[in-house]
Amino acid sequence: MDTIRTISPYFVLLPLLVGLLRMRLMTKQRMYLLVAVVLGVFGEIGMRLAREIWHNNMPIVHLYTIIEFYILLSVFYYNKRKLLSNKSYWGLIVGFLIFALWNILFYQGIWKDNFLVRSLEGMILITFSVYYFYDLLKGLNILYPERTFMFWFSTGILIYFGGNLMLHLYSSHLTEIAMESAEKLKIWHQIWVINYILNIFLYISYSIAFLCKEPKTIRSSS
Repeated sequence: MDTIRTISPYFVLLPLLVGLLRMRLMTKQRMYLLVAVVLGVFGEIGMRLAREIWHNNMPIVHLYTIIEFYILLSVFYYNKRKLLSNKSYWGLIVGFLIFALWNILFYQGIWKDNFLVRSLEGMILITFSVYYFYDLLKGLNILYPERTFMFWFSTGILIYFGGNLMLHLYSSHLTEIAMESAEKLKIWHQIWVINYILNIFLYISYSIAFLCKEPKTIRSSS
């Protein structure tokens, strides 16, 4: 358990390396994902520094969540097969920003876990991941879809945010319960290992996505 917790944050370096090595294949989508990976690197550093300085890294988490949502939603937006309109794209970004700011200023505050905002982020990104696969099955015009960038990106998003959704929704309540005894705290740490495992899977999915070439479409016979 401790090993997984220790190595999980360093897996962000894997897609960073692969993405930089595949720069010649960069499209707008891939560039946004590379920016998301770079954000993950600096986010991890920022959270560790904040924990040392303030003994609380939640301000960094709040900011990180807002930027991450914009970047990951942009990957879906710039897909060749339009998954959302321009109005929907900007509407979701502005709406999410307003909700996140409301949460900071009037509800949870900047020093507490933003589980509501992260849960909303997860639900929106899960929705677009599922919609991507639905659109893929409906069209069936891509040769070897499992070898495409969007397939692995959407798989990583779906499994990571889907697996973490319940953790985020109930994190505050579970943390309160964990503080009741050392035994419950130990169980809580064991449950949170799920997050570290999903984090590893997400970065492996990003790495595979960077390795994929542009999809080849199947020509329909006349």
